Amino acid sequence: MYTKLQLCDFKAKNCFNVTEDYHSERLTKMQRDINSNKDSLKKGHCVPCEGGVNPLTEIEENNYHDATPLWNIQKDGMHKLIREYKFNNFKEAVAFINTIADIAESEGHHPNLCLHDYKSVSVELFTHAIGGLSTNDFILAVKIDDIE
Repeated sequence: MYTKLQLCDFKAKNCFNVTEDYHSERLTKMQRDINSNKDSLKKGHCVPCEGGVNPLTEIEENNYHDATPLWNIQKDGMHKLIREYKFNNFKEAVAFINTIADIAESEGHHPNLCLHDYKSVSVELFTHAIGGLSTNDFILAVKIDDIE
């Protein structure tokens, strides 16, 4: 028995009904169909993820990590991309967070952000719906790197 789902392309503003098996297969492909170089990731866009797909494998993570060498991959427990930023003052740190917020909102993929020690920002990326890393995390990391 198949469950019918509605798959939507929000940018093209169209939707169509698919079976659950097709939906999972398409999302799995969409999560992994971007080349692992920085330019491809920069041109890419985050894909809505509702779960039902596996996180990237460690080999896939390492391939994508080559494009984001300033980020650390936390591999204890749930895999996450983490990067620390330090600024000259509080105002610069908050402006950076606001810029990330604009990018994250336009991509539909939202990082955990922490302002600490008044001028430091921690950024933590992972795909909540799948409990690990997806291509979306590396796409957003590359776009955040471009802020500097």
